[in-house]
Amino acid sequence: MTALIRSIVWIEKLAGIFENLIDRILEIKEKILITLIKNRWPAWLSANKLTGSRLIVALAIFPWVILVDYRGNEVLAIILIVMILTDLIDGVIARTLNQTSALGSLLDKIADKTLVMPLGVIEFWSYDPWLVGLSLFGMSVILFLAFVKFFRSSKTVVPENTAGKLCSACYSLAIIIAIWPDWQIWADHLGWGGFFVGMASIMQNFHRHFLAGK
Repeated sequence: MTALIRSIVWIEKLAGIFENLIDRILEIKEKILITLIKNRWPAWLSANKLTGSRLIVALAIFPWVILVDYRGNEVLAIILIVMILTDLIDGVIARTLNQTSALGSLLDKIADKTLVMPLGVIEFWSYDPWLVGLSLFGMSVILFLAFVKFFRSSKTVVPENTAGKLCSACYSLAIIIAIWPDWQIWADHLGWGGFFVGMASIMQNFHRHFLAGK
């Protein structure tokens, strides 16, 4: 356990070193997306509707992968890729069209975890139960802190930091890659990367928004 804590602290420091560089890359990505979205995005499709649709699809995927063999299922992979792409743009849409809200940010976190958690359990439980258990714990903490911040701080949310974005990217790629059994080991590595970076994200947010009284 001591080694695990040291690893998380080390990852937190490493995430801080690369945070500025990654933020710069994300800033460039956002500028490109804003250019593509502004004056072109249909007014009827709000950011919250896009997030809500991702949540609905995530809930529908869970029984599907239980009833149907998901391994090697290219249709499932395509659906997951589309859902992840919507996660990349819904925040940009909200900011570009002045649709940002604390509720939308909270729904975004819920939709992200709902997409990753159930499928991750099915794909990884027999292969690496430690990864599943620790990841579920970490995601539960993230959601708990998000709800606490939302209901106790005038409907505000804990903003996503760079480590949190990297965590989501690792987990999202992991559940896609794990669809193919031959790539399970690489998916497992990505999953562990997502876990450690996610723990660093939790520690950063806890320090910045709870211990600091923000």
